[in-house]
Amino acid sequence: MNLQLAFLLTFLAGGISVWILIRMSRQAEQDRMDVINKQISTIGGNTISIDLVARKNCPFSSEYGDPDLVYKFYKITYDVEHELKECWAVLEMKQRSYGPSGAIKANWIWRY
Repeated sequence: MNLQLAFLLTFLAGGISVWILIRMSRQAEQDRMDVINKQISTIGGNTISIDLVARKNCPFSSEYGDPDLVYKFYKITYDVEHELKECWAVLEMKQRSYGPSGAIKANWIWRY
């Protein structure tokens, strides 16, 4: 009976951990979308679409090759005064070697 209880508790703890991880991932992605939308608003635009693009599909990805950093490439379509425009946002992230576990230093690079 004790072994079954231990397996049940392990299973429940694993399920809760996965749920927390998924929730945190969604929150991080939403925070990124908010940053992008805010940046487009500051230039007087309205966001039409934000697409997370694979490195191989980004025309200038070869400029970002630091092995200590992780890069996310976003292709953004927006409207300014009824004219569709396109820009790119590159999020470069680095795991900090100090501070709270999982702390990430992030830097946004905008290419209009």
